[in-house]
Amino acid sequence: MRQRRTVQMLIPKICGKLCASASPSQPTSSPAATDQKMTKRFPPQPDDNEVTGLPRTVAEAVQWLILELNQTEKGEVAGTPEEDLIGLCFGLGSRIRNELGLQGDNPALFSSCGKANADDASLVIIRALWARLRH
Repeated sequence: MRQRRTVQMLIPKICGKLCASASPSQPTSSPAATDQKMTKRFPPQPDDNEVTGLPRTVAEAVQWLILELNQTEKGEVAGTPEEDLIGLCFGLGSRIRNELGLQGDNPALFSSCGKANADDASLVIIRALWARLRH
């Protein structure tokens, strides 16, 4: 009778093959050691920004936006009345959330904004950009 393979039997084999193919010069490690290596950087830690080059503070995010936005976009932000800045959250705010990692990939920037969600955090950055462009 042929032995039935279970998931528990296959995991060490699969992990061992993946680890061996990822770094052929290093010996294959146990699945537990592999899990520790894989979870070391996830979720992202604030020092991961050094690797990704993402801004870590609101001031750095504003500087990034000044370099990334064209003159027309900067003019639109600067010309928007303060009470209407929330209207920029759909276009510019979405770009900030996605490209600067406010939805989980950039915890340093998110905590720098001091808000409970990515939408409010992007508005903090938009307000800071607006103030910088107007002065």
